[in-house]
Amino acid sequence: MSEPTPTPQDRLQVSIEEGDRPTFVLTGDLDPHTSPYLQSRIDDALDETATTAVLDVGAVTFVDSAGLRVIADTHRRLMGSGGGLVLRNPSKGLEKLLSVTGLADHVTIER
Repeated sequence: MSEPTPTPQDRLQVSIEEGDRPTFVLTGDLDPHTSPYLQSRIDDALDETATTAVLDVGAVTFVDSAGLRVIADTHRRLMGSGGGLVLRNPSKGLEKLLSVTGLADHVTIER
């Protein structure tokens, strides 16, 4: 008998802390299988007046181009309202990826 295929929610847990800056605490992988799930959680939680949000990525173990797209799209959306995206606790590997892709010049990084 084979193991059941993990769902996106199994591979990436997202908890949301409400407040002035909604904070999305992520645990797991941010890849093509989980990125649509994260994007839908962000879309559901942020209204048109939102200017800033935080992605706490301290417990993210993997990010690829699909994950970077969610980061870039969310930042672009928030910039349209006069704000931007904050990435909290990125790993050294993710910081390097953000730097290489140029996203580090656009998002705010909190350690």
